[in-house]
This record gives sequence, structure tokens and C-alpha cells, in this order.
Amino acid sequence: MNDNVMAMLPPEILYLIIRELEASAPEDRRALRSCSLANHTLSSISRKRLFQDVDISFAFLQNDHFRFVFYDGFETTGRKFRNLLRRAPHIAQYVDNLTIVALKEGGGPGSPALAGSPNEYSPSPSFSLYEIVPRLVNLKGLFTRSTSCHAFSLLDDRTGAFFSTISSSALKLGLDMFVGLPLSMFSSSANLKELRIPSIANCEQDSRPCAAKAKLRHLEAGSPSSSVESFFSLLSTPSSPFDISHLRSLTVSDPFCSVSALEEVAKLCSNTLEVLDFFLTSPVRQTEEPLASKRADLGPLRNIRHLTIRCRIPDFIISSLYLTGPRDNLSDVAATLSTLPFDAFLPMQLWITLRIKVSYLLDFESDLPSFSWSEVISVLESDQVAPSLAGVEFVFQRFEYDQGSVAVNMSASDLADVLGNHDGLKRLKEKGVLFFKEVKLEYDILFDLELKSTSLVENDKTTGRKFLRLLEGSTQIQSYVRALTIEGRAIKSWPFEVTSAVPQFSLYSIARRLGELHSFSLQGSVQWDLLDRCLKSFLLDTMPRMQRLGLAGVENIPVSVFRGCRNLQGLNLSSTEWDIPETDNGTGEKVQIQFLTVGNPSADRDVALEIFDSTQSPFDLTHLRKLTLSTLRYSVEGMNRMLSVCGKSLESFEFSINKPVADRNLAFTAVPPDLSMARNLRHLIINTCVRPQSFTPAPDTYDSTDFLFIDSMMQTLPDFGSRPSPMLSIDFSITLQELNPDVRRIPWSKLFRAMNEDRIWTSLKSVNLKVWKIYGYIRLASLAEILENCPELRQLHSKGILQYGAS
Repeated sequence: MNDNVMAMLPPEILYLIIRELEASAPEDRRALRSCSLANHTLSSISRKRLFQDVDISFAFLQNDHFRFVFYDGFETTGRKFRNLLRRAPHIAQYVDNLTIVALKEGGGPGSPALAGSPNEYSPSPSFSLYEIVPRLVNLKGLFTRSTSCHAFSLLDDRTGAFFSTISSSALKLGLDMFVGLPLSMFSSSANLKELRIPSIANCEQDSRPCAAKAKLRHLEAGSPSSSVESFFSLLSTPSSPFDISHLRSLTVSDPFCSVSALEEVAKLCSNTLEVLDFFLTSPVRQTEEPLASKRADLGPLRNIRHLTIRCRIPDFIISSLYLTGPRDNLSDVAATLSTLPFDAFLPMQLWITLRIKVSYLLDFESDLPSFSWSEVISVLESDQVAPSLAGVEFVFQRFEYDQGSVAVNMSASDLADVLGNHDGLKRLKEKGVLFFKEVKLEYDILFDLELKSTSLVENDKTTGRKFLRLLEGSTQIQSYVRALTIEGRAIKSWPFEVTSAVPQFSLYSIARRLGELHSFSLQGSVQWDLLDRCLKSFLLDTMPRMQRLGLAGVENIPVSVFRGCRNLQGLNLSSTEWDIPETDNGTGEKVQIQFLTVGNPSADRDVALEIFDSTQSPFDLTHLRKLTLSTLRYSVEGMNRMLSVCGKSLESFEFSINKPVADRNLAFTAVPPDLSMARNLRHLIINTCVRPQSFTPAPDTYDSTDFLFIDSMMQTLPDFGSRPSPMLSIDFSITLQELNPDVRRIPWSKLFRAMNEDRIWTSLKSVNLKVWKIYGYIRLASLAEILENCPELRQLHSKGILQYGAS
């Protein structure tokens, strides 16, 4: 996009576009970096997004006086970010939010972790954090993150004073890692709008009113180990430094906060509160007395738009010998929902999320559906409630205590057990509460030496039979599954029970039940001609129904098996075997492939690609949009024939140069792949390696055969002059397979010589150069410094096209 076109778009529109990119996601981050090099307008907006939210890490430990301190360690990033700001001070203006990540280390008297420079610790005035924050002139929020909470009173004095000072100026403050924060540190926090804290210490009421209160918009208080009730009782007093009458979002992270405390806080912000998230669980008590209903009255919340209720199944009382009490508190959830003022709500105003922790069930599959789901469903489906609902979401979390109290997401099968036994929940599913999209099953692979055949086998460690039981018990989910992946693993456990050599194998029954299946993948390593008869017959029956097939784990697949696969659009396969007789004229209907990935070819590389361009081939590549060749063992002539067929439609082409050293001259003596027909090409990806054998004895020379080959291929790119703007992106991934490679000796100029020609570079949207080192890493700054000495690279970089990366 040139500057004239860019000037036609208001900056506000560009900002909204860039804001959709997530700086923490690798792909989006690469896109932001590319945008930052496009022109001045996009550069400012993209860099703002890149550095809007910054995380820096410090080690967190106890010193010789058992006070907690932050420390700049070898693996931490605080000092590195400080050094970056020194070199590039303009970055500071882009930072809105800073998160301090505490990495827990050892500590205490005599700890070896305390042996560094005194300036590396937070008690020192030269500590990097104290230099970073004053540089961030537009800083709005400061947050902390840690795996555990620590008493604020045990911080060293200088660090405690730092956080107290920040609280008086920040708009957003999240001190999640500290419990017992002093109330006095918020006495001058009139600018504060967002606050996240576990607990407040010294909440004694003061008769003196607070002059300037913080008008909070978002509040998150409490933690699983910190009570918030004394803090909540303070909020209604004149001495409170907080005013929550304008609060829009409230999250109560204390699982045992009383209903009365929650109701009092909700009344203070009832006119403005839109988001509420709280726990509805009974306190754990060693008693056999029945618990009273724990219903929260949410009647005053007329503007609520998103309500999240967290509860536990079963809601138990612990005795020294047994569990007693109510089996669940879903009735309390239903009673709480019924208190909402639905008659005052607008249509589709409220979204409800129920987050349910499931634990301590002796028979999970039979116990879970037996709880009081009907009471919740009766409320949600009532004539008064249903018109106000924008959506209802159930989020389950299952605790596996026999695995060391590890929390895991509840599987699709467990949820389906609930759906299959409750018509109300099933109707909510019809509205989009839950959707089964992709299923992955695990089987073991067994090679029978006597029969010389390969089979899939199942036992108590595999998942196929379990999923079949699910389908048999919850038939409604059969139509939800769109993609099925079979992961074959080397056999690990004996004995196996059932193999794919018998018709009763679970996979065959599963596939017959999945009427909406359109994608099938078989992962593992098997030979087609060694598959047992039943499994081979199953694959032959399944393939014609699929739109996408992943057969990269199956070697030597006969080409003829793809005849009749007229629905196929995407194919991933490893090696094939030509079995079509010469007398076959290939007049049948061909398979129109749009996405093709080909792995290692057959032994005869000269015919490896003929299965796609031969007149007898069952494939039609005239509509191919993406082609990936994982190796250059193919003949270049065969690649050129293939490209001539799909050139008019091809948008993405990826290939790898990873030939064995002994075979290096096999393909390079021929002409390179001809890209002149690929006039719609948008993305070219080239992967190559530099091996120790490539270095010659002369210190200043280097075998540049690979680069010359790539450069020659670049010369064949078509003239994209008819395109309204540059659209071609080229990615180079170069792996240095040597312990201590000398990057300066690599002939970079030969690789990038063609791309500086006017015919080519004017069509380039971006060029990404990624250099990998198998052993250790290359510092990005060092790589950039070396590459800047190459005139061809420097010229591309000055045009805002080239980006560097290192690993």
C-alpha cells in the first residue's frame, strides 16, 4: 500500500485494523513488525501495538534478613528491557501497561543466588526497575504476576516504597502477588480506575473521611487463600479511599466470601455494574449439620450484562472419616438466577457463564448426570428469563486427585454424558452452548512378524473404545464431529485386546456413526502394502467421502486408490506407488486438489511427481492454491511440469533443500524450478541448511551452490507489474548445522542479488530471513550487525522490506 492510498484512510481506521492483531501471538507479531516497516503512518501505529503491553521478569527471593527482594538474574528480562530503552528511548512512549513477572527462586542466608552485584537487587537505587518506570511517560497500568502470594510487609523497604508511589499515579494497578496490602498506600490514589488485589491489611475504620477517593471502574478482590470480607465492609464507610458507585466490573476471587458481603457490595454499585464474577460455594466445615441455602440476591442489578457464577460439584462438607452434606449446590445457582430483575432487562441483554469444578466423584460417568441440572434448566428456559438471554455457557473443570490434585479441562465425552441425559441441556446445545468439532483417537501400532502385517490395536491405554461407548450412549453428538484424527503410536503396553484385523474394531464402528465427517488423518508410520486387510478396506471405503485427507504416516500408497475421491480438496501424503497400467487412458473424473503437501518421494525421484502431471493421473491440479514439497529430492524437471499445470492458480509454494551431502549435485546441475507461470503467487517459503561439509578449507571461501540455486530460481519470478500493490512475501529459513558457524563467511549477497532488481523488489511485500543454529543461539543484534555489512541485504532493509530473525 503506497503513501497516497494510505493517506485516504483515516488514522482511526488504521488503528482499528492494527488493534485486531495480538502482539503476544507469533504470527500477529510478525505482521506488526512488517507493518512497522511499511511507511511512517503504519510504523507509528504498529510500534504502539507492539510495545503497548510489556512483560518483564525478575527473580524473586529472600535475602539474608528474610526480606523479599527482586533480582536481575541470568534468565530474567528486566535488565535487558532497561538496556533496550537506553539504546532506543523512543520505545518508552508506546508502553501503556507493564507487568512484573516474579520467577520464584531460592533464598535465605547464604543463598548462592545472592552472590551477584548489589545493583542487581531491588534494595539498590540502581536496580533496573527503578530506571524503567520513570522512562515510561505514558504508563497507565502496572501489574504483577507470580505463581504464589507473599506478604507485602516482608518486602524490602525500597521495593515497598516503589509500589506505594506507583499506586498514587497509576490508572490501573494489579498487585496480585501481594497479600495484606496497607490501606494507607491508596490514600492518594485518586486517579485509580482499575484495581486487582488479594487482600487489604489494617482495615480498621477511621472516622475521618477520605478527601479524594479513587472512582473505580473495575475491581478484582480476593484469592483462594485471602478473605475479602473485611475489605468489602470498609467500602461503605466514609474513610474508604475507594468509591465504587461507578463500578462496571466486579470479580470476587475469594471462594468463601459470604453472600451477605457480596450483596452489600452489589448494592453500592447496582446502578452501573455490568459484569459480575463470583463463587457460590459452601464453606468447608467439620460438621454433619445441614447447610442452609446459599442464595445470593441479585435483584438490584438492573444493568448486568455478563454474569459468571462459579460452583463446585459435589458441594461437600469434610468430616474426619466421611463426606456428608448436600451433593451439589446447583439448586442455589438456580435460586440465585431467579432473583435477577429479568422484567427490567432488554431483550438478549444477559450472558450467563456457569463455571463448575467437578471433583470427588467415585463413579464419574454415572454420578455427574445425576445432579440437580433440571433446576437450573427450568430457570433458564422459563418464559420470563429466555427472552433476556444472549447466551448461556457451561465451563467444566475436573480435578483428578488421584494424579496429585491436578486440574484438567473436562473432556468432550464427560460433557456429552451430561447432554445425553438432560433434554434441557441438549436444547441449550442446539443454541450453540457446546460444539464437538474435532476428535483425536489414540491406538497402538503392532507389526506381526509371523503374518508380516501391520495393525492398529487397542487396550486400556488407548481411547478408541471409550469414544465408541460415548457415541453409543449420547447419539446426538454423532452429527457434531467434523474431523477425525487417528494417532498411531509404537506399542507400549501388553497385552493388547482387539486389533484392526477384526471387523469388531472400534474405529470401524465410530466412522460409520459420524455422518458429518469430512476430514480424516492417520498419523504414525506404516507401509500400505503391510496393512491388515480390514484396515486397508476401511481406508478405501472412507477416503472417497473425505474433503481433506492426512496420510503423511502411510508410505507407498498406490495412486489408484485416489480414483473416486471426487470430494477431496486437501491432501497430505508421504510417498506413493504408481500402479496404473499403461493401457489406462485416464479418461475418468479427476480429483480437483486445492491444497497439497508431499513428503519423501519414492525411490525413483524422476517419476515422484508424475502422479500429478501425467495424463493418467487421478489428480487435477489446475485449481491448486497451496503446494508444499518437503524435500528437493524431486527432479527439477518434474517440479517444472507440475508448476506449469498449477501456475495460474498457485498462491503459496514451499519447498526445502535438505539433500544429503553425498547427493548434493544431484538436482543442482539442472535448471532451477521455473516460477514464471506463477503469476498469482503471494507467498514463497524456502527452507535450507548449511552443513559443516559445505565449508571449504580456505578460510574466506564457502560453498555457495545452494544460494546460487535459489538466486537462479528468483530470476524466474514473473513480472508482477500489473498488481496494484506489492503482494509477494518470501520467507527464508536457514539452519546452521555447525557448533560454531562463522555467519560472516556465508555469501549472503549471492542469495539476495536478484531481489534488488527493480522487476522483483517492487513486487515484494516483505522478505523474512530466519537463521537457526542447531547448537546454542545467535544473538539477533549480532546477526543484524553482520548482515548490515552485505550491500544487497542493507539495500533491501533500507527499503523497509527485509526483516531479520535469529534463534
